[in-house]
Amino acid sequence: MDTLLKVLDETTALTLNDDLFAYEIPLGKTGVWLSDSQTDSRFNSVDIAEFDIYYRGKTKQSAIANIRYLKEQIDFISTEVCELDNGLTFKLQILFNWDYLEKDAEGYFVFANRLRLIK
Repeated sequence: MDTLLKVLDETTALTLNDDLFAYEIPLGKTGVWLSDSQTDSRFNSVDIAEFDIYYRGKTKQSAIANIRYLKEQIDFISTEVCELDNGLTFKLQILFNWDYLEKDAEGYFVFANRLRLIK
């Protein structure tokens, strides 16, 4: 999870603990939160991990615009192996189309997808 947070913090406009969160998003906030999907594997010395990604937005239009930005950023870095500031190489992929889940208890629109991190 730490590597994925670092990847998104360094390669997107998302800022850790502001609009990028692990496991749960604080009340009254919009942004992305991530959770482990328990599918870590290792193949030929390559670590592969999958994560559930959720986006929570106040309006459907702003959520769709921010999801489009996030998809474009991840698509851009998924075309090649990238490197973090600390020298770790990685590849990040969005696995599916974004699904609209529902409005949550606070009236925010929630969308979901899955990411694959290869390092």
